Amino acid sequence: MERSIVICNKEVEKTIVPGILLIIFIIAAFYTDIRTCKIPNLLTVSTAFLGIVYHTSIEKWQGLLFSLTGLMSGLLALSVLYLFKAIGAGDVKLFAAIGALMGTSFMFHILFYSILYAGLIGFFIMIWKKELGRRISMLLKQIWLLFIFKDAKQLEFVARNKELLTFPFMLAVVPGTATAAFYLI
Repeated sequence: MERSIVICNKEVEKTIVPGILLIIFIIAAFYTDIRTCKIPNLLTVSTAFLGIVYHTSIEKWQGLLFSLTGLMSGLLALSVLYLFKAIGAGDVKLFAAIGALMGTSFMFHILFYSILYAGLIGFFIMIWKKELGRRISMLLKQIWLLFIFKDAKQLEFVARNKELLTFPFMLAVVPGTATAAFYLI
């Protein structure tokens, strides 16, 4: 019986330190992103480094692999969104750091919930700005033209800068992180 308690305590220890670091990291990233619309490299790189050092010190090579896999998963997954100009480079590094700190699975859960919250936030912003109807009609027009021309080159998928709907992604990452933590911990 005692042995299972020791194993459970080690498992809790492996997640509580990264969890506390994650909370501090998310709060700091939220604060800087809201104030300056940037997430500093010092914050993301130092958090990724702490995640790698922590997991390596606890589980040696397996911990190093855990952190590096999480870091690379965050970089690669968010680079796709960055290429489509859906997020900024700071958000890519943010999720790489989350991956290094919490691992690939937890990072993908946070990403999933963050994207859901971002869609919800965008929807409410469109309602608030009274643009929902116009944007839906533009989307339907683009879909109709795609069926007529069957050539995406003839369509104007890229919105003009003044038409872009933007907000700091951290507004979605904070509740996304809380939701992931609630369901996974």
